[in-house]
Amino acid sequence: MLLERLKISQPTTRYAQLAQQFGAQIRSGELKPGDRLPSFPELKAKLKISQHTWEHACRLLELEGLVRREPGRGVFVEAPRVKTKTGFVGYFDLCRNLTNHSPYFRQIQDGIRRGAQESGKNIIIIDSAQTFSRWDDLEGLLLCPIGESSVELLPVDLPVDLPVVNLLYNNHIYPSVRAADEAGVEALIDHLWNLGHRRIAHMSRGTDSLLQLRHQAYREALLQRGAEPLAEWTFSDPEPGCAYSRYGYEMMSEWLEKGWSETGCTAILAQNDLMALGVIKALREQSILVPEEISVVGFDGVEYIAPDGFNENYAAANQLTTVKVPLFEIGYAGMKVVLGEYEQMPVPPMPLQFPVKLIVGESSAFCVANSEAPEPVGHCR
Repeated sequence: MLLERLKISQPTTRYAQLAQQFGAQIRSGELKPGDRLPSFPELKAKLKISQHTWEHACRLLELEGLVRREPGRGVFVEAPRVKTKTGFVGYFDLCRNLTNHSPYFRQIQDGIRRGAQESGKNIIIIDSAQTFSRWDDLEGLLLCPIGESSVELLPVDLPVDLPVVNLLYNNHIYPSVRAADEAGVEALIDHLWNLGHRRIAHMSRGTDSLLQLRHQAYREALLQRGAEPLAEWTFSDPEPGCAYSRYGYEMMSEWLEKGWSETGCTAILAQNDLMALGVIKALREQSILVPEEISVVGFDGVEYIAPDGFNENYAAANQLTTVKVPLFEIGYAGMKVVLGEYEQMPVPPMPLQFPVKLIVGESSAFCVANSEAPEPVGHCR
């Protein structure tokens, strides 16, 4: 019995570690088809794990086709199954209309297509799990949600051996491929801090996990620098939406009327580049100079053509200070991961993360309100 060799070291990834260790024993042949895994009472006595942890570990092993659960008997090593090569990979896209028009999602889709072409696969776009029935025809499934709703809407009888990869968002069940969003927020705050900004506002829309992660990174970046981010520094609407430039414009206009001056903020971190464009438009309509009086930074680094009514501000979002997210690379890697062709395979809950890049544009400048701050080095005006 290999029970004595099992170890759990990090509480935040207990079920992933357990699944990894059993998976390694199965792949090496130490555990053979038909062998029963230790029971939950045995594991609980040895490792002090919960039923929840064991259930998650079993689910991960089932998703890899390594084990099967037999009610009343236990968890058994499954005989290796050869997945039929159908040539089809599913792309579950709840935002198909948005994908067709948004450069952001189009870059992801272009990466997915490139990966599929290199591997000789065809893509089936799925926009409803209720109407799609060809799950057994897929070699893999990519999820590209806004929020994590795609995962929640998948059928409960999804084939357990179907490889599934989640893009952009962390997922505790399926492998994830995403950007290092926290590092991006840190880079933007560091840039503004070095320019002398000490009161930095944050604007976002929606409540999904990615936005919560970015907001937490914003708070932590300021706290690490000794600045307590006050509640009035954040303007957020819990309702999700996609007209970000219009939202940024309308919400900044409202903020200017209802308390912006009391915040004392000299810079704004917007959820994305389009929202930043809307913020800039609202500020300039009130004769507030950007970046001379208020610096505005975005996120994503996608080269948009400014929407109608916003062209007088910036012809394209690449004139913003922002963080460039490697969207094409995320889509490409997602396809390779789901096909098992990527060198560095992610194991839930730890994602495969791609680094982001700070792009200094014309929307951020030295904070004249803070005369004690050092002059920035290499700032692009």
